[in-house]
Amino acid sequence: MVIRKFYKKLVVPFFEYHLGRPLHKPTVYLRITPFCNLRCLICDDWRADRHKIRRQKKNMLTTQEYKDLIDDLAEFKIQRLQFGGGEPMLRPDLYELASYAKDYGIPTRVLTNGYLLYKKVLAQKMARVMDEVWVSVDGTDPRSHDIERGVPGAFERTIQGIKNLNEVRKKEKLDTKIVVAAHISPMNIFNPRKYMELMESLNVDSILFTPVYTGHYGQTNFRTGIKNQNDIKRLNKMIDRIRLIYDKAKIPIQTYYISLNVAKEYYKNPSIIKDFKCYVGGYGLGFIETNGDVYPCTAYTRPMGNVREKKFSEIWHSDKAREVRKSIKKLHCGGCFHLQAQKIIYIT
Repeated sequence: MVIRKFYKKLVVPFFEYHLGRPLHKPTVYLRITPFCNLRCLICDDWRADRHKIRRQKKNMLTTQEYKDLIDDLAEFKIQRLQFGGGEPMLRPDLYELASYAKDYGIPTRVLTNGYLLYKKVLAQKMARVMDEVWVSVDGTDPRSHDIERGVPGAFERTIQGIKNLNEVRKKEKLDTKIVVAAHISPMNIFNPRKYMELMESLNVDSILFTPVYTGHYGQTNFRTGIKNQNDIKRLNKMIDRIRLIYDKAKIPIQTYYISLNVAKEYYKNPSIIKDFKCYVGGYGLGFIETNGDVYPCTAYTRPMGNVREKKFSEIWHSDKAREVRKSIKKLHCGGCFHLQAQKIIYIT
């Protein structure tokens, strides 16, 4: 088992990178909506102007187009289907699409801010159709979480949502996994030890600490929020606290230990991203925008094709895809400092 995981996580990506072609099936990330119900300080999604929003809404894939896509992904035998946004729960057919994928036996995952899970009927729907529910919780109290997320009351709703998920999976004996993800930014400095204690009380299955970076993410942009050296010192102190509890944590921490070290170096010198190789983009992950454009990852800005014109399975092994992988090898994507962390998310 250990040898198999080592082979899957390290050996396969190494040869994929040097051969320039995928040797295993990817996780496919569907960005099913650009819209969001929160106002996160690190993200630009909600800042889009009316004209851009109107264009995006008009060009979004329909329910039937997504089902046709899932037909192809099932035949292609992808590893996992991941739903995200914006906030994916704002799209009413999320549960229908996830159920459709599950009928094929495709493992499903959703990335949500959890704001709407306080509604028990939605938590019930989510737990039934998703194998993994990833919920963003940026702190141990409303002060840290709500500032980061930009909406008062978001923390209380999200925590209630996690409780609702637990209630459903216990009552209906579901195997749905609950994963919480916390951004590490100057806007939400919190005590990692208290965070772990809170998550233990909520009976979550694992935790992901994500240091924020400045860069492209789908059709939006992220920013670190770092304003001065004092912010960097505060971030580094928090990362050090996470490293102290890393091996002692009762709940598995999905973030690679090495990526925490890389984060500290990145905050000191953002240009170091050019020194890292990408073993994920175009190999372990495929990213599909709301209009059907296919990208090798969330950071790359030039599409490999569009699922309205050609099947994903054909795009993935096309000449254009090979060109894109060569481009990524030269880090024409701009890079992201958490390349190492991506391996555990998309290749496990």
